[in-house]
Amino acid sequence: MVDINIKFYEEMSGIYDSLYDERFEEFNFYREIVSSADSVLEVACGSGTLTEVLTQNAASVVGIDASAEMLRRALLKMPQLSTEIADMRSFDLRRRFDLVVCSFNSLLHLDAKDIPSALKRFAAHVRKSGRVIVDVYNLDERILPAGGINIEKNVVDQQTGKEVATSQFLLLDSSRGKLIVAVTVKDRRNEQILTTSQYSLSVISPETLDLAFETAGLRIVEKYGTYDRVPFNNRHPKQIIVAERAAD
Repeated sequence: MVDINIKFYEEMSGIYDSLYDERFEEFNFYREIVSSADSVLEVACGSGTLTEVLTQNAASVVGIDASAEMLRRALLKMPQLSTEIADMRSFDLRRRFDLVVCSFNSLLHLDAKDIPSALKRFAAHVRKSGRVIVDVYNLDERILPAGGINIEKNVVDQQTGKEVATSQFLLLDSSRGKLIVAVTVKDRRNEQILTTSQYSLSVISPETLDLAFETAGLRIVEKYGTYDRVPFNNRHPKQIIVAERAAD
């Protein structure tokens, strides 16, 4: 994860769960997947929003993340959770899992050149009969307007208990191959700006992502465009990949 993205999560940890709380379809998808796995590794588990779902459906869950603050918040929810501060490009837990999950665009926090390295680490941590699941945006000008979009939402800051007004501006920078997300947080009473921060996500084409999986030694079993398992095509805004480790 690039440093500016880690900084965003540290600065926005108090509102993160409320800012991204409409993930019901995603959770249902993972409930079904996890039901057949005893051990799960969640890469970039963050504050543990999805992790809670995983722990309800799997016997053993390990969460890793690059942000110490986000892991601290995950442990507040799940004190018994096994966690480790780790870089998804180079981690080594010296064990393998039935399922390795990297959800909610987390892989895209890396620069595009580093994505194959992360996928190789995922492959190294999954059992031969296990699965690797990654879900990321499928973005281009057809899906996100050239001028960007602004999303406004009132949320509760978990650190202060106060309701704040947030604004997220999403801009696709095709020249850099990045989606820029700028977040502004204001006091609802007087419109005073409390904090601003931003992060970026790499834009990766379906063909490039598929090749990265192959290069990492992962064979794609299924690829969906939605969480209700509709087969992927280029018009879908998501790329949800289910893969297995290729023969050694």
